Amino acid sequence: RYIWIDDDLRLDNHVPATDGSRIGCWCDTCIAAFNAEQQTTWTRETLTKAMEGDEGLQTLWYQFSLNSLSQVARCITEEAMKVSPDSKMALQNGSWEEAVPIVSSLLENLHEVSGKPVGYRPGGGNYYDLKDSHGQVHKSMQSAWFMKRLGNLDYVETWCPEVESYPRVYGGRTAQSALVEGFTALAYGFNAVSMFILAGDQEEASIYSYSLLKPIAAAAPMLKSYAKANEGTEPVGYEAETSFDRLYEFGRSGIPVLPGIGKSLGTLSAEDLGRLSLCTQRSYEVQDLREELNSRYPSPVVCTAPFVGLLMPRVDKDGHLKTVGVLNTRIDVQERLRIRLNGIQESVKTVVWYEMKQQPVHLPIEWTDGQAYVEIPEIAAWNVGYLSI
Repeated sequence: RYIWIDDDLRLDNHVPATDGSRIGCWCDTCIAAFNAEQQTTWTRETLTKAMEGDEGLQTLWYQFSLNSLSQVARCITEEAMKVSPDSKMALQNGSWEEAVPIVSSLLENLHEVSGKPVGYRPGGGNYYDLKDSHGQVHKSMQSAWFMKRLGNLDYVETWCPEVESYPRVYGGRTAQSALVEGFTALAYGFNAVSMFILAGDQEEASIYSYSLLKPIAAAAPMLKSYAKANEGTEPVGYEAETSFDRLYEFGRSGIPVLPGIGKSLGTLSAEDLGRLSLCTQRSYEVQDLREELNSRYPSPVVCTAPFVGLLMPRVDKDGHLKTVGVLNTRIDVQERLRIRLNGIQESVKTVVWYEMKQQPVHLPIEWTDGQAYVEIPEIAAWNVGYLSI
């Protein structure tokens, strides 16, 4: 059981107080505390003026602000442990570069004061299906990157993306988009999923019931089985120094990419990234690139059929392929998805295909010249599934 500190334990984005403001709290109490610590006599006006061009003073103020925020986290945790000593502490916050030192400090303090493992739930943005469907997958990639930037902290036992909409009305998000975002987060390194998609003051309960709760409940067993199958594994793919948008577009070729934690197969160059344009290239040209990359940096999976979507393999500590997540990013069904599974034992005769909202299917392995192939008959539009090896 977790006690979550949600969202507002941060130094910025407190509208309207932080509009046009430097980072931190500028109330009389904080100014006085900063003066006491530094043995100075700043006022709000003189301090902000003095910071112009003075990076040393800016750093002192930032560290003071971060320390005071961490003290809030410590106080909350101390009081929480008094009334609920068996609970664990957890934090919801952002997943951008500026948040790294803040979140790192807060999680460390929650862990240190409680003496227990903690949870973390990154979130923010990409609320709407109409314009953000692909962005919701970018968000999973960014959350995985943030997990890596934090150092994949061993005392964080639950890594849980916040799948979110705002203001949580019928027209904002579908259950399908929430499920896809949750699935891709699991594929890229998370081990749980949360959804903030209901608001009792926005819609009638019956609308949420049939449009969100019913389909999510139907798909939940598949998400749980996928999380279970991924235990003891890590994502694997190609890294690249590029934007999440570009990495996602490249990954939609069926070439596995690695946005955050996991095992790197190698680093894609700018030239590699520039060779792909799915909307204008022939399928055999895309296949040539898949095979060339695999010859240079061997991959546990190689797509060998026309496909526009993500392949997200995971391997165990010995490098053995355990699952392959799949996302069809087209708006129609894709058929005859043929995948080469590298490095599996010849004793493996079948794998199981789990497509969301469908029954599991046992698929035969075809062995050709010592190589294993499996063919997924079809996957529905904007749907996900996984192979269990």
